[in-house]
Amino acid sequence: MSNSSLVNYTKLSPHIRSRGGNRTTKISPHHMAGNLTVEACGNVFQGSRVASAHYGIGTDGRVGNYADEIHRTITSSSVSNDNVAVTIEVANDGGESTNWHISDKALAKLIDLCVDICQRNDIPELIYTGDSRGNLTHHNMFAATTCPGPYLQSKMPYIADEVNKRLGIISLPDKNGCPYGTSVALVKNGSVGTHVKICQWYLTQLGYSVGVIDGECGNKTVAGITNFQRAKGLVADGICGVQTWTALESALDNTKEDEDMTDEKFAELMNKYRDSLRDNDSGTWSEEARRWAIDTELFVGSGATASGDPNYMWEDLLTREQAATLMYRLARLLGKA
Repeated sequence: MSNSSLVNYTKLSPHIRSRGGNRTTKISPHHMAGNLTVEACGNVFQGSRVASAHYGIGTDGRVGNYADEIHRTITSSSVSNDNVAVTIEVANDGGESTNWHISDKALAKLIDLCVDICQRNDIPELIYTGDSRGNLTHHNMFAATTCPGPYLQSKMPYIADEVNKRLGIISLPDKNGCPYGTSVALVKNGSVGTHVKICQWYLTQLGYSVGVIDGECGNKTVAGITNFQRAKGLVADGICGVQTWTALESALDNTKEDEDMTDEKFAELMNKYRDSLRDNDSGTWSEEARRWAIDTELFVGSGATASGDPNYMWEDLLTREQAATLMYRLARLLGKA
């Protein structure tokens, strides 16, 4: 587990704990309740107060690093949240009277940092639910505090939306009946989550083996993605991105249309198609041959067109019965029958 490359300043806090083997699945932004620089925030986490955060963002958009992501920080008044979260302190350029406002630069950098954390920790989507069920959480979900402040809290849905746009989250049409949902993201070797289950389900429905649908992208799932990509003429890199997701959805949709085709429906469509050929249309290049065939009675019209002329159905399909009649008439013209 690495730290962010967006960091401008590092001062590691001694107040850290073990994550207990948990992987990072959440992000928890907090506010500093003051306009601290990243250096000043780092100094706060050096003292006797047992508190820390992984990162801090100043009003100027600079980023401080106070704990390695491999460790648990003491931030959210919740061990269960801190065990799986990367925590971020954000400076306020306004006080309580401004709802603890943060600068546009700080907000933009917070979004940048969240995208970076998600990409490095294979968090496919940032989900804000307003409570601890989502993976974008904040302090007052776990304790009686105003943190992260009304202004930053009001921006949580916006932060999630902006991060997800940059993560390449797409929503598949809800028409193929996938039991795992329709919101998907990049799937690659090592990816885990519901988006992997959706990918595995689509591949399985299309006849590509992925093993068990378990939400973990290993060698079998990568092989299934690669084989599908080859079959569809895509870049066969074993990574399910926007192009491959679109192709999966389209392929399954086409398969379901084929499954809906009955003998009766096929016969109905075939008759409609043949009716469109039985209108005496033909090319000028065959005019002399057609006139000869009519004059020698090699072809005889069947029924009549709207104008009353015989309908020779020039563009219709030739059946074996018609072919036998044609050859018999030709043989008679040549004195062979």
